[in-house]
Amino acid sequence: MIARTSTWPRNARQFLLPAGPKPDTAKPRHGHYTATCHVPPIDDLRAISTKRYDGRGLRMEKLNINLDTRLIEPAPERTGFDYGVSVAKAGTLVFPFLGAGVTLFELITTPLRTKRLSDWLEQLRLQINELSQIVATLTPAGLAEDEAFNAAFFQAAQAVLGTHQKAKLDALRSAVVNVALGQETNADRQAQFLAFADRFTAAHLTLLRFFQDPAAHFEQRHIPVPAVPIGANLLAYELVRAALPELHHQLQSAEKERTASAFQTFQALFDDLTAAKLVALQQIKGGTAWIVPRFATQPTPYPVNSVITHLGEDFLAFISEPCQAPQLPANPECHS
Repeated sequence: MIARTSTWPRNARQFLLPAGPKPDTAKPRHGHYTATCHVPPIDDLRAISTKRYDGRGLRMEKLNINLDTRLIEPAPERTGFDYGVSVAKAGTLVFPFLGAGVTLFELITTPLRTKRLSDWLEQLRLQINELSQIVATLTPAGLAEDEAFNAAFFQAAQAVLGTHQKAKLDALRSAVVNVALGQETNADRQAQFLAFADRFTAAHLTLLRFFQDPAAHFEQRHIPVPAVPIGANLLAYELVRAALPELHHQLQSAEKERTASAFQTFQALFDDLTAAKLVALQQIKGGTAWIVPRFATQPTPYPVNSVITHLGEDFLAFISEPCQAPQLPANPECHS
């Protein structure tokens, strides 16, 4: 008889008690007979027990424990699928009312999301390791005890699972790095900026960077810098369409007859950035469109200037490559 169990029993005698037909027995000797049971490997051990039957019941005579070296193998490392399953289970905890459907959906979408998160984590690890070579205070032990860094890391990692846009992934990684470097220590602003990075699309971030210095953008593309006229309005939509024709093309409707769709999409983007107090556009009476603000001190037409707010500047610095951390070399992407 082959006895099977998943864990080693507390009572070895109980484990050895026969159930059902008696095991194969050897030839009886003086009213006794002997049987040997081979127990399946348990925790890398092969147990061989010799039992003696004497007609009054079963009595364990001897228990030999021998190490089976063939069973000693390193435990397999967790795979991406293993991690994905954990994510799927976490999804059902967050949304218990959706039940098994969420688990199935998560298992289907896990491979792509797991790879995205793994790639993002690896880029973050490499960047922090590189910075740790020049910033003495940036150590694993210090980051492990840094509550601000841990809060930013987990908030950003959760946002990474919800996007595939490179601009957003880069922004979230830079945000975590800047927190690690102590660039933003206020917990409320840190959470607010990470929420912006999570909620806004790549188009929002492109527009925000454009509004930071429109003139420089036109000059880099060798396009004449538009002027803000006196006595007329410069539509923000027209300004962006001239500067970012590729973005305008991307945001057009797939239905060619819906010609106003791109304009309306840009108006919604301007609404979001203005409502968040990141840009200082002005709205035409009636709310039909957004225009570049005019300044009363300008008596003649003047080149368009930055329309980003101070909060917008802080947010862009938070999601951009670090510029002012101690001992960091000059970054050509940083704005003066």
